[in-house]
Amino acid sequence: NVSGRTRIRYVTAPVITANALLYACHPPVAGVTHQADGNHTVPVSVMTTAGAADFLATDQPDYLYGVSPASGLAPVTATSGARAVSFRMKHALAKVSFRIVKSASANKDKLELVQIEIQSGTSRLQSGTGTMNLKTGVLNGLSSTSLLTLADAARPVVLKEQQATPNVSCLTAPMTGKETVLSFRLKVRINGESAENAHAFETKSVSAEWKAGYHYVSNAWAFSGQDGGQLEFGEDR
Repeated sequence: NVSGRTRIRYVTAPVITANALLYACHPPVAGVTHQADGNHTVPVSVMTTAGAADFLATDQPDYLYGVSPASGLAPVTATSGARAVSFRMKHALAKVSFRIVKSASANKDKLELVQIEIQSGTSRLQSGTGTMNLKTGVLNGLSSTSLLTLADAARPVVLKEQQATPNVSCLTAPMTGKETVLSFRLKVRINGESAENAHAFETKSVSAEWKAGYHYVSNAWAFSGQDGGQLEFGEDR
């Protein structure tokens, strides 16, 4: 302040010309691991014990990563002249669903599904904790396993003779390769018996390779009351 007059010094802000490389993921997570080559990762947890105890996948996180709508690749570039960007979110997991019914011969019985085991003869399934690459969506660090279990004795699925839509779903990591010995083992409670005494039904082996971003729907299973009977299996992708 000189002679009652205020001097103001204006500073011109530098113009930023460098492009910004942007990545996106869902759900929001803390603990992004940054890599110099752009292969940043976030932690994931897939089909752990807590996340598998549900028949509708409501407790399982659905991991997604963002790519450019134009190129289908990540990262998305923002510039000083184009600061608004868009992402197309892609699934890093596969969704597996089942339409499970009881046969007409069991129409007088109350059948309740309390557990389903997904069995991989050559351990192509994956579960546990690991990371998701924000550029590619690839999951790393998970453990190979031969068994995934869905169980909910407190909220069993009451089986009907007709089932237009899936009544069991789960989110799984992509298989590590084609499984040629894939089978399913179901435990069904009949007419109110305890879960410990539930009847077990098992399918014949089939081939499958579950990939990220696909929804696999298994066709109806058939039960013949107390005697079990033949299980039918089919898969649509």
